[in-house]
Amino acid sequence: MNAVPPDRPLALVLARLGGQARARLIEALQPQQREKVLASLDSIDQVDRAEMSAVEQSLSQELDGILGDRDVEADPFRQYYPLRVADLLTLVLLKGTGERASIILPHLPHSVQAECIHAIAGQDWEALENHLGAEERDLVLDFDAWLGKPFRRPRPDLAVTILRGITAPRQLRALLTAIYHRDAEVAKAIQAALFSIEDLRRVTDRELQQLTTGIDDWDLAIAFLGMSEGLQRRILANVSERRAAHLSDDVEHLQDTDQEEVEAVSERILLRSRMLYEMGQMQTYLGSVSSDPVDPEEEDPEEPAPARKRSGPVEQAEPETRERSCRGIIFAAAGLLLLGWLWHSGVGRTTRSSGGRARVQASDFSPRKRGGGPGDEGSRSGAYKGNGETSTSVTASYGDVFVVSGGERRALEDAPIRRGDVLETGEAGRALVDLKSDSSQLELESESELQVGAAEETRGPPKLSLRVGNVWVLAKNPTLELHSPLAVVTAAAGTLFRFRVVLSSATTVNVIRGTTWVQSKVSDEKIIVVGEGKSLRIYPRGAYDVVDIEDRDRPRWILF
Repeated sequence: MNAVPPDRPLALVLARLGGQARARLIEALQPQQREKVLASLDSIDQVDRAEMSAVEQSLSQELDGILGDRDVEADPFRQYYPLRVADLLTLVLLKGTGERASIILPHLPHSVQAECIHAIAGQDWEALENHLGAEERDLVLDFDAWLGKPFRRPRPDLAVTILRGITAPRQLRALLTAIYHRDAEVAKAIQAALFSIEDLRRVTDRELQQLTTGIDDWDLAIAFLGMSEGLQRRILANVSERRAAHLSDDVEHLQDTDQEEVEAVSERILLRSRMLYEMGQMQTYLGSVSSDPVDPEEEDPEEPAPARKRSGPVEQAEPETRERSCRGIIFAAAGLLLLGWLWHSGVGRTTRSSGGRARVQASDFSPRKRGGGPGDEGSRSGAYKGNGETSTSVTASYGDVFVVSGGERRALEDAPIRRGDVLETGEAGRALVDLKSDSSQLELESESELQVGAAEETRGPPKLSLRVGNVWVLAKNPTLELHSPLAVVTAAAGTLFRFRVVLSSATTVNVIRGTTWVQSKVSDEKIIVVGEGKSLRIYPRGAYDVVDIEDRDRPRWILF
């Protein structure tokens, strides 16, 4: 059998992937390679499976299983390791930059993503080639040479760069879990590179208190030796005065501690935070993995809507053999006709739902005038009165939006918003939030987590904490505070700005209109004034810079 040209197996794989993945992988190739792959793509659909080489048949069979086209059973008589789709894609990703690879990865099938990251970080290519068949081994060598330098080798730094580009904690957890179940040592090395003790700045005060409560004072003092001054001050502010004094004294006595011991204690503290996250006692993700494999597509299945509770006792259904009453059918039909007449008369044309939030398309949202129409008063399911009142409601949402309350995560429609709750948006989710106490508005973008105040707050606008993601803010009250792990932001009335926090805690404030005042939590800088058209970025170690806004993004729903 003739040798397989390297462009055809790649074209076979690309033809079965989604359009976004295919386009981005083709962009990653050199111009000459790109032309050959495009030419092969034009004809690959006309190739019958019987005409394919053994390598192509193996790849095609695996793609059937990945994409769910058919069930694929392993061949018990195969005497060599089959070349996998992830091996080919990994060779493509190894040739480029981490930034390009992080753009490509989310568009690949979920089952392939973790394989690619694991292969990039720790694949022993020589060992792999020794277990491949002769035809597959030749293809790997030819394909690697065809793609050009750098030649195949493990690049853990590239794997870490790719994962740093993933902003959704659930997706990152799913990938780390899959890698851990494939190779625990590689997963631990990636965890150590992605997360450090400084990531404790991202946790809320309540989570920090819960975390430090279970840590011995001596261990905490040793860990202090590897922390920045900003993190030390924050921990001391969240323990009792007596414990803070003891910690300060212990740190003075432990200055000569070996760096290896400092790192070991810091790792144990991170391990405790991960255990608390998996137990549901912390909401900030710091690199934990699940004991069972996680499928991001099945992690949060939509639950059927609960049956509406009846005010009276539930009657048992009558046996099927009993004759149905014609009178009941007539009354039901008359009722449906009456409801239809009321709908067309205008009852169903109100611009807001009885629950105070609408499920809308991103392109057809029309903001409502403040005050609404008849029947609005008291109908907003997001607003709460009494204990835990937030005077906050989600007035419009799109895609997946969830509320995390007391460790329980529920769909937005089934959960009122109380102080201390966390709003989460999915991959394509978006939510418009009204703060009724001061008329401010927030537009939470996709893959974001926003905590609405604290449970112990009782008055004033809630203190908002953005853990990760993006939120647009139209501030109407100068006392409104937005927090990130690194900064506190207030703004003049009428200011519109975008607040962004990434997994490293780096915080960005883009001011479109008005003025903001930013207090850094990790540097000695008192107040940073950010004016209209300026962008402030605060880095995890406390450094910051102010530049002109480069992008001209605007909120989709907030009118200003």
